[in-house]
Amino acid sequence: MEAKHLDANVQSPDSIAFAPDDTLYVADTGNHVIRAVDLATGRIRHVAGDGREGNAQSLAKPESLLRTPDGALWFIAGLHRSSKVYRLELGTGQLDVAYDPKEASPQWGGNEGGGYMADLAADEQGRIYVADNANMRLLRLDAWNGPPA
Repeated sequence: MEAKHLDANVQSPDSIAFAPDDTLYVADTGNHVIRAVDLATGRIRHVAGDGREGNAQSLAKPESLLRTPDGALWFIAGLHRSSKVYRLELGTGQLDVAYDPKEASPQWGGNEGGGYMADLAADEQGRIYVADNANMRLLRLDAWNGPPA
């Protein structure tokens, strides 16, 4: 099998996910952004993140992309011990923090120290599962109803 090189200026890509329209989404971890690749044209576009690692709007080191049946793209981003789970509505570009362990109530596994979340998965009911590596636990986020109040 021959591998074809996609000319994407990515740095340390962590994970990829497909959308139904054959767009390939890339967690460009080293550049601190999410990118989309149109496989038919080869066009690459910026989707989320400002390319910086340490400010409030940054998506530092995005990883663990997950596309859910509702069309959203979920991922983890943040510096060590301060990662959060994000939800990106692909149709509108709306980006929300879906889970922040520093702000979560105890029933959601809140942890004042933050944590390192390693991976995401979804079930058929739309619940998101989070592998919280630093705190040695699994979390379940029930169906998305908007960002936390």
